[in-house]
Amino acid sequence: TFKLDRVIDLGCGTGLCSITLKGNCSELIGIDLSQQMLIKAKEKSLYTQLEQKELTKYLKSSKLKYDLIIAGDVLIYVGKLDDLLYYSNQTSKKGGRFIFSIELSNTGDFKINKTGRFSHSKSYITKLAHKYNWHIDYEKEIELRKEHNKTVKGVLFALLKR
Repeated sequence: TFKLDRVIDLGCGTGLCSITLKGNCSELIGIDLSQQMLIKAKEKSLYTQLEQKELTKYLKSSKLKYDLIIAGDVLIYVGKLDDLLYYSNQTSKKGGRFIFSIELSNTGDFKINKTGRFSHSKSYITKLAHKYNWHIDYEKEIELRKEHNKTVKGVLFALLKR
């Protein structure tokens, strides 16, 4: 098992990502824009704190340092990721990680799809990781979800702050 001090779940939704973290960290903070999602997350009693705020704005104003930042299937709602990668690095402890998934795009940096969701290219994430002093510790193509009986391809990244 592993033990972390402070973990933040960006775009926590109903708290699906938090289930495996409960008991492995001393503080688990959930951030989401949707009050309805936060109500469902609160019912699980997994978080030490829940806050309704936009992800980047939360990180920008945070005075805390995190061992782990997670964003599971949430960056599909964000186009340009510069500020998010910058502020996630600023709020991470040395040796901290930022684990997130993206919907995969094979063109440009990012694009908005017919679904209204964003997809990002691996080269865009790589460029931003280097720019904001993240080391790509892990990268794996994954199946994010099914949509209209088709698999939506994504990439799972784990960035390490050195």
